[in-house]
Amino acid sequence: MIVIYIYKKHFFINKVLGTKTKNIYDLVEEKDKHYFNKTIQKKNGVRELKCLKEGDFKHIQQNLKKNFLDELPIPDYVYGFVKYSSYKDFLLPHIGKMYYVRLDIKDFFPSVKKDLLFQAFKSYFKLDGSDNDDVLNLFVDIVTLNEELPQGAVTSPVISNIVFRSLDIRIKYYCDKLGITYTRYADDLLFSSTNEQLHSRYFIKKVSKILGDKKFKLNTDKILKYTDEISLNGFVVGEKVRLSRKRKSDIAQVIRLCRNVKKPVDFDTLLSQLNQLDLRYRKKTVSDNGEEVYFSSKETLANYLLGFRSFFIDWLNTNLISDKREIKFFIDQIETFIDKHYAI
Repeated sequence: MIVIYIYKKHFFINKVLGTKTKNIYDLVEEKDKHYFNKTIQKKNGVRELKCLKEGDFKHIQQNLKKNFLDELPIPDYVYGFVKYSSYKDFLLPHIGKMYYVRLDIKDFFPSVKKDLLFQAFKSYFKLDGSDNDDVLNLFVDIVTLNEELPQGAVTSPVISNIVFRSLDIRIKYYCDKLGITYTRYADDLLFSSTNEQLHSRYFIKKVSKILGDKKFKLNTDKILKYTDEISLNGFVVGEKVRLSRKRKSDIAQVIRLCRNVKKPVDFDTLLSQLNQLDLRYRKKTVSDNGEEVYFSSKETLANYLLGFRSFFIDWLNTNLISDKREIKFFIDQIETFIDKHYAI
């Protein structure tokens, strides 16, 4: 990976951001106008996101991510928001361990304030004189909202990894000394070991202290400790990795309804039936008529099924999955339904 440093103001504005000097300062001055609020469902309530509207400011953030942020190094045990990495990759290093701990960082994105951004990025800006502070301040202004990293912005995920990198390195160094495996996926920190010391109060206290050096806090209500295997977000990690019963139940319910329809399918009726299901891992969205639904159209259903198909195929490519026969059945059923009812 070639790390890009910023030496010239015009290079940063014209080449990295892909805009002109006057345009960028005008956009930053009114950046609030370029965001909109989005609410997504969570198991225990809702999450409020600040997302970018289509337009020049979003395009500038996209350029900043592609031309600069994506070129900065991330530790190879970090998997969230990393190209070509998946949740599967986050879990696989922990197969075959005896003790497991999952820690969750509280308010992950809002915890990244301007001071942390200056600390994390100042070494990449090497301009002469006052231009250095000007461009570094401009960069921070582009990626923040209300003095913090907005969850939902284009640049926030990759920036969170870069800010967190020094903490990742310290946590990994500490874990290596104890024979503990460490991986991170966004705000989820996963640890495993054959060393019982992993379950000691001191271990979690030590990790909490490391996080506290940059003002991150653990969500103490979400600390998980398990022996032999651990269940996370619908996956069970132990001797191998498998889908949990609840996650398999989601796709099984959808497939059961889909396989029973006859051609030509009445999608309105099918969608109505699907939206009455209780799906644990499918978030509802608000349809055009104001109803909360899992599937608002035949296209969203197809995207859901094809997404699961791609996910299942990816999991079959490793020998560390324990429920291959059932996964192959799901793939066959999805392909049959799509071929039968979505013929081009």
